[in-house]
Amino acid sequence: MTKNIQGHLFALTANILWGLMAPIGKSALVEFSALSVTTFRMVGAAACFWLLSLFCKREQVDHRDMLKIFFAALFALVFNQGVYIFGLSMTSPIDASIVTTTLPIVTMIVAAIYLKEPVTNKKVLGIFVGAMGAFILIMSSQTTGAGNGSLIGDLLCLLAQISFSIYLTVFKGLSQKYSPITLNKWMFVYASMCYIPFSYHDVAAIQWSEISTAALLQVGYVVVGGSFLAYIFIMSAQRLLRPTVVSMYNYMQPIVASTVAIILGLGVFNLEKGIAIETNPSSNYLISTFRAYEKHPIIHWHNKGLTNDIGQLDECPQLDVTINTDDQSVFGTSLENEYALMAIALEKAVDDDGNPMYKKDMIYDWLDEIREKG
Repeated sequence: MTKNIQGHLFALTANILWGLMAPIGKSALVEFSALSVTTFRMVGAAACFWLLSLFCKREQVDHRDMLKIFFAALFALVFNQGVYIFGLSMTSPIDASIVTTTLPIVTMIVAAIYLKEPVTNKKVLGIFVGAMGAFILIMSSQTTGAGNGSLIGDLLCLLAQISFSIYLTVFKGLSQKYSPITLNKWMFVYASMCYIPFSYHDVAAIQWSEISTAALLQVGYVVVGGSFLAYIFIMSAQRLLRPTVVSMYNYMQPIVASTVAIILGLGVFNLEKGIAIETNPSSNYLISTFRAYEKHPIIHWHNKGLTNDIGQLDECPQLDVTINTDDQSVFGTSLENEYALMAIALEKAVDDDGNPMYKKDMIYDWLDEIREKG
């Protein structure tokens, strides 16, 4: 096996491990704060690398390189993985994994300026196509009512990618001079020193007796899989490949996240899953033929959670639906108002015998599911 192929395999493996970080890390954040998870990650990985170094040939680090390693730790860990965890806590794991596809663009630019790496037409085209998803995601989160939290989370994840692109390019010389074990054991120590002073209160406040085993295993993966093993592989790839080539493997992360969800039964993809319908209750009411909000066709497209009637559930295609506003100025409404109108209408809906058609708690659970998907 050639060194070039080895480099590609190392980069692929690292990004598969990082692709799993989005869903697993997001789950861990349910029971731990972002600052706690980040600190566990830095300290835990540092311990793993120092323990592994005891079984490896000792490598002396030039004292003049220690400062470079410190700044490498800032860009590769503190500003990259640390900021990513905070961004992930504010946005969805799918959004976070899509934003990672911006890394090749920044890396290409930095590499062209700093390393004089050639920028070819094919490289530009490939990177442009891959980055469009991230650009659309960030813009849509601002314009479709996704909320400032999601936008801020997406931008933090973007900042993390910019930081890592600087590390891949500017500090490439360190990865060629020292082994991944030596570099990582010092980089994670420096990163731990940066985070421990700020995370002390978060860690001290954790009620360990209330933490589930699943959450502990999730943090364990963040430390061992998403940090210890991933950084060994990515630094090994960095020694053998150009920075832009290494960064292009970030496109694997959204694919991995989606594929694993399907394999584990956390998600299913079929023709119907590829269809999403946007509804605008007030607009639809005013310009369509139905004369009552409870008659809106949305309940015929997706009624899972709204009814327990097996026949109705089987007949419904269960498409992905969203509730939106259409033109707010024209229809004089807001997103909150649209949800409220549907909630009130369904609460008042009765059958031919005058009995309520839907249970109140099921109505709000159904609307909340639509809100989360939207």
